[in-house]
Amino acid sequence: MAKSVSVDLLAGFAALGVVMAGFVTGVLGQNLRTQTILVCVLFLVAGVIRGARVPPNPWIKGLLVGLGSSVPICIMAATGVAFTSRPHLVVFLASSLLAAVAGAHVRRFWVSAHRRAALAVAGALAVAVILTAQLLIPFMLEKLSTRRLEQRAPAFSFSAVNGGRVSNESVHGRVAVLAFWATWCAPCREELPRLDQLYKQYNNNPSVAFFAVNAEGVEDSQLSAGKAEAFFSRTGLSLPLVINEGDASRNLGVSGLPALVIIDQQGYIRLVHTGYDGAENLESIVRGEISALLQSGGS
Repeated sequence: MAKSVSVDLLAGFAALGVVMAGFVTGVLGQNLRTQTILVCVLFLVAGVIRGARVPPNPWIKGLLVGLGSSVPICIMAATGVAFTSRPHLVVFLASSLLAAVAGAHVRRFWVSAHRRAALAVAGALAVAVILTAQLLIPFMLEKLSTRRLEQRAPAFSFSAVNGGRVSNESVHGRVAVLAFWATWCAPCREELPRLDQLYKQYNNNPSVAFFAVNAEGVEDSQLSAGKAEAFFSRTGLSLPLVINEGDASRNLGVSGLPALVIIDQQGYIRLVHTGYDGAENLESIVRGEISALLQSGGS
């Protein structure tokens, strides 16, 4: 009995190890939808493999497999090592436990010749995962990462790499989209190409301005500019590039990277979006906010 429980916990830990390897190697990008599907598949398999062993209750069996990953995940989240994003933590815990329990039930039904029941459980899990990935996750990410407000933007000034400065005065009368990023930030590197496509859509609209604000966090602005320009040249990005200086980003409400700040024509901050996930409808969020501001004139 004790040995079986230990193996159940190890099965869950092994499934977690596969997921972590995907993060470390970069195979799993910043996409909660993909991550959720992979987690459900792995823990369903783990539940199926361990489902015919003692203890006989499939609910307990599935929970034991799930606990093999849940405990390490909670420890990593509490210590700040990984899973610091609440949506990712909640979705991972829920999907791993649910899939492991489903896998244990599939195995029990299958070995007891209740094949239809086994297929029904597997099918129900598949439907739940698809609906969650397509509908719930994008909605949840948008609600948790996006703040809409109407607050006068504090004075800011960024140096443009091609000369000149970008400030409150220079963007007044236009909708300004400020994308804060850094070369060391992996989610930033995934977000920028999507923003670059949006920029190209509005490039000929004089009422909209996009800027990629490099926030390396180093005092040497020339060094920051050099690293940012090299990255843009290597990746073929065309967004106007500016360099953050001093406390400008913090004053605009940026607490982490990547971050988007949208300022209306009258100089008010209307949207702050923090973090990035490929499952989120980022283009829809930004495009919708720009369209609303253009129609209202920022009033």
